[in-house]
Amino acid sequence: MMLDSLTDEEKAAFASICRLTEHKAGDLIVTEKAPGDTLLIIRQGNAEVRKYIAGSSFRKLKELKPGDFFGEMSFLGRSPRSACVVATVPTEVLELREKDFTVLTKSYPAIGAKIYGTIARELAGRLRRNNDELKKVLSLFIEQE
Repeated sequence: MMLDSLTDEEKAAFASICRLTEHKAGDLIVTEKAPGDTLLIIRQGNAEVRKYIAGSSFRKLKELKPGDFFGEMSFLGRSPRSACVVATVPTEVLELREKDFTVLTKSYPAIGAKIYGTIARELAGRLRRNNDELKKVLSLFIEQE
């Protein structure tokens, strides 16, 4: 979970720079290809990460629960959103803007190290799972030859 490694004081400082948003079931929290610079954390509720394939057809990539985060690629690289995130039940989300986080980490460098470490571990895990999935797909093509 994103905030598990923070002390109570660090959690309070972190929360003070976040904006809380509320979403109804079915609401789009982020839209694929939209610009963004925020990291988002599920505070309460659940959501799905979806990748649209063709038209309205999509693949569910992940289910998000309280404590899970998303939007880290846009947060880190100021790149467009890579997928949609849809609330599946009423959901509260903490939004952290990159520029606010930069200011916070000047006063609390340990928060920056802990949050970036959590993001790095999550991205490494996703890369490993994607590599495994790619290997499976490629093996199907090799077997057909």
